[in-house]
Order: sequence, then C-alpha cells, then structure tokens
Amino acid sequence: MDLILAIAFSHHIGMDGNYSEIHPHIQLQADSGFVAGAYLNSESNVSPYLGWRFEYDAAFLEVGAVGGYESINVAPYLRVGYEITDGVDLFAAPAFETDGRGGVNYGAVVGVSFNF
Repeated sequence: MDLILAIAFSHHIGMDGNYSEIHPHIQLQADSGFVAGAYLNSESNVSPYLGWRFEYDAAFLEVGAVGGYESINVAPYLRVGYEITDGVDLFAAPAFETDGRGGVNYGAVVGVSFNF
C-alpha cells in the first residue's frame, strides 16, 4: 500500500467558468488497484473519492466516484494519465459545468501532477 502526496496543475478546456488550476492531492493506493483520496478541486472545495486504478507500463486509468462539487453530490470520475518520469504524471479527465441557464458545457481538464 502506498501513500501519495501530490500537487497538480491543470487547465480547463471548453469551459467558461473561472476555475482554480492548483490542486493539492493525497491518495492511498492499494496493491489490489483500489484507490482512495482527496484533492482540492477546481471549485476550491475538497473532493473525496474512491475508485480503482489500472496500470499498463507507464499509462494509467482511474475510475470511481467523487464528491465535493457544487452542481452534483456524487459523480462518476475518470482520469487517464501517463508517467513521463518517476513522480511526474500527465493526466486528462472529462469535465462539465452548468451555465446558469439550465444548460451544460462539456470539456476536459488536462494537467501535470508532481507526486511525492
């Protein structure tokens, strides 16, 4: 079992809102692939999550459930990534936002994570 402390820097593609792009993160990774953690999300709220991590060479996929967002209590989450060096990951995740008029904008969050 590993405890990962990280800081991620992100960019929101296709989104209209003004979002935080700095995300402190803590994650517990079990040998079975189970992950649990929390991060400071783009709305500056703490987002706890549970899920599974699958790895293939330097690539990874995480799937699970996440909380802490204003527009939804619990949401599915998906994050894909690639370890470019030991402790440095590139990642991408789908994202959405409500536009205040009942509509939804879809986009993506991309970034880099420095893991300690």
